[in-house]
Formats: sequence, C-alpha cells, structure tokens
Amino acid sequence: MQPHLARELIDTLESINTKLGVLANATIQISKALQDDSSLDYVKDMNKSFKEISSQVIDIQLDTINDLKNTIGKSFDEVINYLSKIKGRIIITGIGKSAIVGMKLSSTLNSTGSPSIFMHGSDALHGDLGTITKNDSLIYISKSGNNSETIDLITNLKKNEIDIISITANKDSFLAKNSKFVIFTPIKKEACPNNLAPTTSSVIQL
Repeated sequence: MQPHLARELIDTLESINTKLGVLANATIQISKALQDDSSLDYVKDMNKSFKEISSQVIDIQLDTINDLKNTIGKSFDEVINYLSKIKGRIIITGIGKSAIVGMKLSSTLNSTGSPSIFMHGSDALHGDLGTITKNDSLIYISKSGNNSETIDLITNLKKNEIDIISITANKDSFLAKNSKFVIFTPIKKEACPNNLAPTTSSVIQL
C-alpha cells in the first residue's frame, strides 16, 4: 500500500474510534439519567402536562357546546319542519373536514329513515350537481362560509333554484346570506394552540 493511502486509512480509523468513544460516553450518561429519580419525575411531569392539555381541549369543546345550546332557536325548528315535508332527498355537502362531518350526517340520516346522499363540494363543481333534483334540499356545512369553492358552488346552486340550509359559524358569510335557513354554530376557538386545526368546529357541526 502506498504511504499516503496508509496515512489516510489510519486517520479515518482514528476518527471513527474517537466518534465511537463519544457515542459510548453518551450511552453511559443516558443510562445513568434513566436511573436517576429526577429523570423519572420529569417523565411524570410530561404525563401530567398531557393530561392538563386533554382537559383544556375537552373544556373548550364543552364551552362551545353550551354556547350552541343557547343559540339553537326558532330556525332549528323551521329546518326540521321543512325537511320533514320535502319529497326528495337531503343532499349534504362541504369542503375539507366539513365534508367528513357531512359524510357522517348523511349516513345517520339514512339510518334514521331520511333518504340522504353526500356530495363532496369539489365533485359538485366538476359535474355532480346533476344528481340534485328540484325535489331535493341541500345542507351545506362550512365554518367560514366564505371560501372560494363555497362561493362558486352556492352561485351554481342558486342558478338551479336549489334550497340551501347552511350550518356555519359565520352568520354574515356568503353562504349564510344565500341560504333559505341558517343553523348558526358559534365557535370562539379551535382546540388547537394555533387556532387552526378543525377540532371544536367539527364537534359542533356534528
């Protein structure tokens, strides 16, 4: 073997040996830490924090449900009476997480004897609107009621003279203003640190 190659090989082996020594030392330190009572206390504190977070999430959702209880009024009675008299099906639609809630609601309606189908909002904009007849009524679920897909779909539904029932947290939204009936679902905040992930809104829609 040429001298310079031998030197490079020795240097590489020494470097590997040094890194293995560091890794072995770190392993020993971790092992000692796991045996230390203070480390176990830290783990217990973590579990306690997760429990507190869970309680906060539940409290946020309970507060929202109580707000809904105080909000439900005459419009809800009108929706029930109206749906009980239609000759067609109850079409449920939505976008994103609201669509998933809509699938569940449609399934429940079918289980309780009210003919229903779920139609995804995006699919509706790409040809599925043809499944809706003049005898049907549509429930549109949307937290904001103002996203672009909702506006486009509502515009097309109005052209076809389809009655719309909205479930929304925004009474001043485009959706609410273009609905025959509005079921208002007030939401102060999502059970998410950034107030973004649909959590409370999904629960209250159900």
